[in-house]
Amino acid sequence: MQRSATTLWAALLAFFLGFALTLGAQTSGAPQFSTTSINATVGLPLTASLNATNSPNSYNGNLPDGLNLSLSGNITGTPFVAGNFTVVVSASNNSGTTTANLTITIAKGTPVLVTPPSIVLYTDETLADTSPEDGMFNIAGHFEFEDPSSQPTNAQSVNVVFTPFESDNWDPTTFSVPVSVVALPVYDLDLSANLQQIFEGDPYSEARIRITHNGTTSRAITVNFTATSPSLQGDMSGDLTFVDFPASVTIPAGSNSTVFYVRAIDDQSYTGNGNITLTGAGRFLGSNTYPVTLTVLDDETSLGSWSNNSSSTPQLLLQSYAIGGSVHGQPGEPPFLTMNSTHAALDAIIRTNDPALRITGEYTTDLKNGPWTEVTLSLHSDQDGLTDGFERQFFSIPIQATETKKFLRLKIELQE
Repeated sequence: MQRSATTLWAALLAFFLGFALTLGAQTSGAPQFSTTSINATVGLPLTASLNATNSPNSYNGNLPDGLNLSLSGNITGTPFVAGNFTVVVSASNNSGTTTANLTITIAKGTPVLVTPPSIVLYTDETLADTSPEDGMFNIAGHFEFEDPSSQPTNAQSVNVVFTPFESDNWDPTTFSVPVSVVALPVYDLDLSANLQQIFEGDPYSEARIRITHNGTTSRAITVNFTATSPSLQGDMSGDLTFVDFPASVTIPAGSNSTVFYVRAIDDQSYTGNGNITLTGAGRFLGSNTYPVTLTVLDDETSLGSWSNNSSSTPQLLLQSYAIGGSVHGQPGEPPFLTMNSTHAALDAIIRTNDPALRITGEYTTDLKNGPWTEVTLSLHSDQDGLTDGFERQFFSIPIQATETKKFLRLKIELQE
């Protein structure tokens, strides 16, 4: 069948008119932006689009860190800096390029909890005795209890505040975590020493004490020490100042034992050898504590037996009268010798209320042949507990490194 000429010309005319109308739409002008602002949040993925009229074929612009602008006008990415930003964007088509200011408002982000903290309290604890720091968010920050003074008595939930370190870009957040309350455990404590004896006056003589408990290592345990001296001799009985040991030692979390050291203090007076017993006590520790006992060996020398109440010879009568502080026939205090690496000293209680008495110190390196060197006595700093008419006095002499022996004595003269 043949089409008529009129029909063919009509079809051609419609085609050319449509083509002309399409060309007119494509060349109507440069793009004009209809999007002027975008909102976003730190940490949250963003998907947005720039819109402009006149069919742009490309978009360009530098956006804040974390965001990207595609040629098709799509904005994607995750911002990580909060604030208000104004950036210049452009849109282009065959008619030209248009620029505009785009305002991007990025709000602070809200942290996301990844791992909640595990809170376990003992019955005698408040929240301040533990920490929620083992929790984890998607960013770094600091955990703290909203009410650290609270003391839960049974299982319940408490509020924890998380404050991001990057406070300019992230808001703090409060969340709830469960708390478990358990009974206070009781552990046994054992003390053991590597030495049984320590020596006074020897700076290298020290006992290493290991303390061990049989409980969990999840927490640090502080042990407080006390010492008793059931067998100390002389005037040191009941006095523990001649040993140096810590008042308390902490066994750190992650371990069930630690060590500390006990040293003897050189008191520079003869008190004899003695024992000390160290006992530990503290929270988590019950009555099953096993102490350790050390023997402290005195480095001063005893002058041997002393009796100044004898009436057998005039010499001993004079001795008891002049030295020792004897009154009413009671035995007085013997002189005592002290010594270290550089000096030796002789200490005695001297009668001072008799002008006829003259008491001096003497020393020599040759006991048989002498000579004896006279030394004036000095007043001792300790004058406690003396009877009227007596003073504690002493004399001190140097000891040379090459000397192997030295002899010290008190000389008593009764003037007519």
